[in-house]
Amino acid sequence: MKQKRKQMSVLKRVLLCSWCVLMLVLTFFVIKWATGLPVSKKPTESVDAVAGNKQPVEHKHPLQVGENVATKTPDPTATPDPTATPEPVIQVEFVTEYAHVQEAEEVIGKEGETVYGLRYPAFEEEQIKASVKEEAEALLAEELEKLSEEATATDAVIRIDYEDGAVRELSSVLFYVETETAEGTERRQKTWIYNKKKEETVDADTLFAEPAYAYIGKMSGGEGTVTEYLLTSEGAKFYYEEEEERKSVLIPYVELHTYMAVTINGNKVADRIRELDPDAPMIAFSFDDGPHHQLTPRLLELLEAYDARATFFLLGDRVLKTQANKDTVKLIYESGHEVASHSHDHKRLNLLSKEEIREDLTKAREAIYSAIGEYPTMLRPPYGEHNETLHEYSYAPLIIWNIDSEDWSLKDAGKIADHVLSEVRDGKLLLMHDIHSFSVDAVELILPELKARGYQIVTVQELLYYKGVELINGKAYHSSYN
Repeated sequence: MKQKRKQMSVLKRVLLCSWCVLMLVLTFFVIKWATGLPVSKKPTESVDAVAGNKQPVEHKHPLQVGENVATKTPDPTATPDPTATPEPVIQVEFVTEYAHVQEAEEVIGKEGETVYGLRYPAFEEEQIKASVKEEAEALLAEELEKLSEEATATDAVIRIDYEDGAVRELSSVLFYVETETAEGTERRQKTWIYNKKKEETVDADTLFAEPAYAYIGKMSGGEGTVTEYLLTSEGAKFYYEEEEERKSVLIPYVELHTYMAVTINGNKVADRIRELDPDAPMIAFSFDDGPHHQLTPRLLELLEAYDARATFFLLGDRVLKTQANKDTVKLIYESGHEVASHSHDHKRLNLLSKEEIREDLTKAREAIYSAIGEYPTMLRPPYGEHNETLHEYSYAPLIIWNIDSEDWSLKDAGKIADHVLSEVRDGKLLLMHDIHSFSVDAVELILPELKARGYQIVTVQELLYYKGVELINGKAYHSSYN
């Protein structure tokens, strides 16, 4: 009996010890579960994956051309090799410091035996940021491809840096590309432009018309060849080579705008040309000496009633005379009509010196710009008078006329209307004035008759566009067939 009781006591002890061990194991797993520790981890799993973080940590890498050693992320599970030689940190020295308006993205990397350093601006707008990044990548890829084709191009260094600038809707970047090999250093530049209004790049080679470069050469005072340019808030900065020296000249947009295919607001001349019937007769209406804060709005209502558009040649000093006049200019522009210059204060431009011409026309353009945010692209010289000096320094097409309404002398609506209607022909250009009530009354009589004859009443730009006439700065135009 004693032996049996002893056996029972041993069994109880064994069971008690087993229960304690089991409770310790369960307690250990409960503690691990409660603290969020992983129960198990495979050798190839990262801590992030085990913890349920399905998204890998993002390592910002602004360029993917070849292997970017400088930004390569090490494998957290890799076992270090104590005998391996540490990979050297790639360094590229940017030898020239350029002014950066936007914060610079910088990438240092290596492709084969070539190391490269790349900088480009980090714009806030995602679309423009992606576009300039694409351009920077393309420039780098071009240089790498060229080097890959050259057997002697070992241990080469590529540096790509930039200057940047902006004016209203146009952003500009001038890239500097420098490739250094044992044979020497090659350099080139490339201008990149983005039109934020239209959300597209601008062809930098065609932004300025060919005659612009003759003007730029004249303004630079030399015979150097323009290489590249940068758009800045003050004007366009043109770079040129002269006697093996790189120079630059800054020209304000008020002087350059008539040479530009896209305005600083991102607009094109063609944007304001309506879709018309090219086979139907057309006549261009133009009005001088305005604006008039009472008569011009009434005239705009008449034109709108007949789906007519016109060109208004405005005086700079009259634009600035009152706020009501400035508001009227804005109304003209927003109603779809064309705004052009008639000089600042109606001087006879053909009697002025080149300095006086430039001063007068600049004041007139700035006045119009203050009202609508665009510079005028055409000029009507007062009294239609022009000479070689004006041709050279107008920096705009000279728009004359070949139907004079003679409203300024007839001063009677009926007589003015009869005279105009007797002279009307397809492709002609009509001169009137919107500062006289009898002129506006005459328009009210002329419009229904012209519509009855099948005429389209158009702006000067529309007339010359549909008749296939190219506008050239300094040239005088009297009609679509001159």
